[in-house]
Amino acid sequence: MQSQETEWDIYQNRLRLWRQLQATVYSIWQAATQGPEDGREEEWRESYEREQALLRSDQNPAYDAWLEKHVAAWLKRNSKNGATEFPAHYGEGYLRRLYLDDWCKKNKPVGKWARALKWEKQCFQLLHCQGEWIGYRAECCGDKTHPIAVPIGCNHRLCPLCNWNRSRKAQRRCASLFDRLTHPQFITLTTPNVRRISKHTFHLYRKRVRQFLAQHKEMFFGGVYAIETTYNRTQKTWHVHAHVLVDASYILPGKDQRVEFAGRNMRAFDYIKLALEYDWTRLWTDALGKKPRKNSGKNVFDGERFAFEEWVRECRLNSLLEYDPRLKKYLPITGLSPAEMRKRSEWNQKHRRAIWIKPVTDREKAAKEVLKYITKSAEFCDLADAVEAFHDATKGARLIQTFGSWYGVDLDTKTDASHPEDWGELRCFCGDNWFVRMGVFHKRDVRMDAEGRWRLHRVFDHNSGSTVARPTIRALDERVIPEEFDYGHSRCVSQSVQ
Repeated sequence: MQSQETEWDIYQNRLRLWRQLQATVYSIWQAATQGPEDGREEEWRESYEREQALLRSDQNPAYDAWLEKHVAAWLKRNSKNGATEFPAHYGEGYLRRLYLDDWCKKNKPVGKWARALKWEKQCFQLLHCQGEWIGYRAECCGDKTHPIAVPIGCNHRLCPLCNWNRSRKAQRRCASLFDRLTHPQFITLTTPNVRRISKHTFHLYRKRVRQFLAQHKEMFFGGVYAIETTYNRTQKTWHVHAHVLVDASYILPGKDQRVEFAGRNMRAFDYIKLALEYDWTRLWTDALGKKPRKNSGKNVFDGERFAFEEWVRECRLNSLLEYDPRLKKYLPITGLSPAEMRKRSEWNQKHRRAIWIKPVTDREKAAKEVLKYITKSAEFCDLADAVEAFHDATKGARLIQTFGSWYGVDLDTKTDASHPEDWGELRCFCGDNWFVRMGVFHKRDVRMDAEGRWRLHRVFDHNSGSTVARPTIRALDERVIPEEFDYGHSRCVSQSVQ
């Protein structure tokens, strides 16, 4: 059924998730405003309300001075691009929101109000996502090509609308780099589920992945890895793992290649997989002895062969799966007592960190698998606790990284409406693909065509050299707080909407 989904169906699903995430962030914002206050919080709140009252009455000299300075700085930065006046779409409400942001940085909110203001900003950031679109016309072939539209996104870490485009952009770049790979392979590095995640969780995971790749740099020339996080709703645990696309120096052995190891004739592929898993496990636990040194991947095959062989024997004795030759897959072992199952599970929890490795046969599928992490957060967007925990843990964290021969290739970037080529292939009637910016349009002025591209669907002066007049009111002028967003008092209500 997924293969039969149209681009419009996919967009509607993302829009549904965006609405759910917006409601969840709003609930976090409202919850943050509740609770008792101490003397310091009360003092800061009163000062904040006084600042808002001054903005509403237009009697704040500090705001006038800030506005003059802000406009002068903007004109200086954009004079090289031909700007001669401050943009009209920067409405008064938007500028007041920026002023309050700067004011809060200097006055540093305390207590629950620091958290409330943080989630207030998140709420309005999501609320304004794709409210305005930038139109581009084909200068080379004129009216033969219908003008395209590029949304102005919010670039929020959890926003499904922006993350979908970021994911597609990264996947296109990743797929275009496959020509650099000699023997592309896909590796998944896993760890047990955890109850809580924090910045340290992702910092430590990135460190372990880098150590693992450094130990095997003779086997893996380069590639890209992405850290993905899933949430188990039943057990309320987080599963952090990494997907790695590597340029290997060897071809994975076939089914007929076998070796004698640990008292059993086993496939050479299983031997390589267990060797990599042994090195990955040693990075996470001290139960197997001293952690391997940097670039010591050969230890498994040489000096530490005995320890590795004993570990493989223990893995067999404590296995929870058995291979079914008829179905050609691993299935849970039947007939084990609850006590034995508990014993084996505890041993695996302490002594094993599973790894999956396979050759890449489908480039687009592999790129999508590695970089799907960008949209994974939508699975728990309706859970306030999970959204807050994930947002705080991943803020500023880099979840995708290239290494080796791919180092320096930027795959994960913000979606910028000033670069329409990042939103897909720009194709015109004549093939020159020379597109010129028309101006900023309301979201009602765009529609999706059969190919999944956004187009301007109203009649405009396409030959105008500047921002054209629009028959609908700008999105920035319509950004009002809905009734469900007004919780009855002015303590943290944004003045960005008038």
